[in-house]
Amino acid sequence: MNERTRRIVVGVDGTKESEHVVRWTGSLANDLDAEVVAVHALTAIGELTLSLPPFPPMDPRRDFQAELEEHWCTPLRELGVPYRAVVVESGPVTALLDVGEHERADFIVVGGHRHTTFTDHIVGSVAARLAHRGTTPVVVVPAASAPREPESPKRAAAV
Repeated sequence: MNERTRRIVVGVDGTKESEHVVRWTGSLANDLDAEVVAVHALTAIGELTLSLPPFPPMDPRRDFQAELEEHWCTPLRELGVPYRAVVVESGPVTALLDVGEHERADFIVVGGHRHTTFTDHIVGSVAARLAHRGTTPVVVVPAASAPREPESPKRAAAV
């Protein structure tokens, strides 16, 4: 019987939170014997910002591809997970849905966060828009939280 390789698409943006999501995805991929497709969405505004002085890259897509492969996918390499890195010129929702469909992904993994911007409240988070628009299951990894302080004896007794 010809068994299809499992694939996990993960959104990557280079932040610390994204590193946590990539590491979580890599651990899951090891458990499922799956391949990971790391996706970075290169929006028009991101490209415009990078082309302004004093950092005028000649090819922003190539620069992001190198950053994605060499740095942002480090957790996947460290875990020994087979992966590919893809830069897509579009918004994050469209990029993740398109790659997920093209790759026949088993699911799409993104980081979760609290709604912190006005836009998030109006438009919704990337995770919510993925779940609403797509047919591929979406896994939302909560932001890594700082270790909790132990409760004081007074507070613990009050509870």
